[in-house]
Amino acid sequence: MRQPTKNIELEESEEVSLGDLLYKFLPYWPFFVLLLLLSLSGAWLYLRYKMPVYQTTATLLIKGDKKGAGALDPLGAFDLFGGEKSVENEVVVLQSKTLMQEVVKNLHLYAPVTAKGRVLNSSAYLISPIVIVAKDTDSLDRAEKIPFEFNEAAQTISIDNQAYPLYQWVNTPYGILKFLPNKYYKPAKKISSDNDFYFSLKSVKNTANTILGQIKILPSSQQSTVIDLNIEGEVPKRGEDILNELLKVYNHAAILDKNVLAANTLKFVEDRLSYVENELDSVEGSLQKYKAQNKITDISAQGQIYLQTVAANDRQISDINMQLAVLDQVQNY
Repeated sequence: MRQPTKNIELEESEEVSLGDLLYKFLPYWPFFVLLLLLSLSGAWLYLRYKMPVYQTTATLLIKGDKKGAGALDPLGAFDLFGGEKSVENEVVVLQSKTLMQEVVKNLHLYAPVTAKGRVLNSSAYLISPIVIVAKDTDSLDRAEKIPFEFNEAAQTISIDNQAYPLYQWVNTPYGILKFLPNKYYKPAKKISSDNDFYFSLKSVKNTANTILGQIKILPSSQQSTVIDLNIEGEVPKRGEDILNELLKVYNHAAILDKNVLAANTLKFVEDRLSYVENELDSVEGSLQKYKAQNKITDISAQGQIYLQTVAANDRQISDINMQLAVLDQVQNY
């Protein structure tokens, strides 16, 4: 009979504690309402001025030889340039700084243009009227926030009250630069106020390292030969251009590598053919000289020597035909 009494006392004590708690904090309800309003206002301001981040993706298929194809195709052994590629190796190649630096140079990402905003500044990759090109990107001097004005009628750029024409290399305080129209720029979206844009000059290496930190290159699965490329940024078109240019530079580098291999193989085959041709001429000349000196007229001996010579020539011709087949494969490629 004592146990139920203890439970009732505990429940009553809990109810009294909750009521005391409400009674204690109820007079401060205006502060809770004010805190709620401040939280909602802060959340609205964050969503209003927070720059959205977009994800851009691309896929790359790594082509390899089919299993067993070499045994079915007699000419497969002579295919020196169609070897199977390793997905892991190609991922490392795509992540190389050399390729990304080439992308930065081709897209002129070392000179980003920024649009001024009332609260936050944003990338002007699409709305900037110009693109800045540096003549010597390897020795580019770093500069921050260089304001400029674009005169669309005169097709000039004003920097520090100095006008520079488009399409020409000009000597500026920030180096030898060229100003080109931005292919994404639309005059209807131009901001009317002055000094709405500024550009910066950054190192190609640092820019490439920054982009490599934003991009993810991974195989889609362990058994797949497809590589997924992902990049995040404020401007989806910029991410799309970076991935497309990276794949373009990657394919160009692969073609150059195959061309070098093909040129070296072709040179080797030509040298071997020339060597074999000289050896055949030397053997034939020595044989004729020997016959002339020894006045060999025995018919049976001549016939046997002739057959041996024919057999040797057939073997040489077979070797030459095999090398010519390799040469044909190189020329066809």
